[in-house]
Amino acid sequence: KRPLRPADHEAEGEPGEGFQRLPRTGPPITDVVLLPLLFALAPLQEPASRAAPVRLEVHEGRARLALPDGVLELTSASPPREAGVEGYLEGGAGTRVSLRWSRSASLHLRGPFALEWGGPPRKADALQWRFLQLGEGHLEIRRAPVRLELPGGWVARAEPCAGYVRALPGGGLELHLDAGAPLLLAPPASGSRLRPPLTVLPGARLRLSLGSRLPGAAAATAGRVSAPFARPEDEILERRPSTPPWGGFTWPWSEPAPPRARPRTPATSPPRGPVPGGQLR
Repeated sequence: KRPLRPADHEAEGEPGEGFQRLPRTGPPITDVVLLPLLFALAPLQEPASRAAPVRLEVHEGRARLALPDGVLELTSASPPREAGVEGYLEGGAGTRVSLRWSRSASLHLRGPFALEWGGPPRKADALQWRFLQLGEGHLEIRRAPVRLELPGGWVARAEPCAGYVRALPGGGLELHLDAGAPLLLAPPASGSRLRPPLTVLPGARLRLSLGSRLPGAAAATAGRVSAPFARPEDEILERRPSTPPWGGFTWPWSEPAPPRARPRTPATSPPRGPVPGGQLR
């Protein structure tokens, strides 16, 4: 007896009679629906701190890209290429390049520049940009936080924001934070002392001078920089003259002279005898 379809039951007027269930040959309906859904959500569950490869494009001039198997010279005629999670790029004056991290950040550089990038040194950071030389750079951070090491020892941690950094003719850097989240800016270390980071608000224009421990802000944006983590003793330690390091294992200061003992004089007792008035002492 052949299996009947629902249309056959309705035509014969006997719904449900003679209906035979066909054996199931495919996967369960839950596997058909849930498995593609899990595969689709898997990329969205990647941790934000995982660094992505960078896409590099040269617009003007020439740039040199360091690879594991050698150095590759790129020009404006070279097609865009993937540069890997970690790399090193340098360019001369007049060179203009773009670096884009998918869904994370983008960086536009004008030479001369020397940039080293890599994955997160800590789980709290997603990307790390170390500028050994910087002529001009426009940055846009969309998703992942970025740690920036600027020439002169300045270190910044940027959340999603947009900004601009360029080298000044007399030395130092000029930093503009145009929009986005506040920026944490740490001054260069002074010997063994580390100063707490400064909070830079959007709209700030700063001058990062070489050898300076505090940035100089433009008069119109002086209120856009604050030091919420500063301590009262920081200013005292900065004004205190630094002590030269020890040159050996000997004590660098002279020993204080031992106190000289003062000679003790014997106490003299007043003479005993009659005094005027007939009384004894």
